Formats: sequence, structure tokens, C-alpha cells
Amino acid sequence: MEPRAGVKMQAFNWELWTRREQRGLTQAQLATLAGMPTQSLSRIERLLQWPSVEAQEELAAALDCDRDILFPADLRDPGHPHPLAVHP
Repeated sequence: MEPRAGVKMQAFNWELWTRREQRGLTQAQLATLAGMPTQSLSRIERLLQWPSVEAQEELAAALDCDRDILFPADLRDPGHPHPLAVHP
């Protein structure tokens, strides 16, 4: 059985937070590097906001990792329901 989107989103949240913490960055520092408001990054980490494609790319670049690690392709698929709209 395929994991639910909420499960994958939890993994995304963990990956983003872990990579930020491993680099010793605060939310404000990472937000600045990614060119976004700190509040937006906070909402993304808490799964309250899904980042735009541009924001996904900026976050991945700021964390020096591939976008697919932070934002799995199956969750970016336009045919896939919005991951924040799926409730367990």
C-alpha cells in the first residue's frame, strides 16, 4: 500500500528542518538565503504552506541539496492532490 500524502509531507518537514539544523542555520538565516520571509519558511516547516516551485528551488540551493530530496517528485505532480489538502 502506498503511504498517504500526509506521511510523505511529514518526511519533507523532517528533511527540511534537519538539513537547516545540520548547517547551524536559524529560520531567519535560511529564509534570507532563500529570499523569502521568515514567516513563510516557518509555515513551510510546520506544513501550513506549500512552497512555490521557485521557493522549492531556492530552498534546495540554499541547503546545497537536490530539490527532489526536499520536495519529492510525486508530491510536485500537478495531477496529485495538493499535499496539504490531504487529511489522514
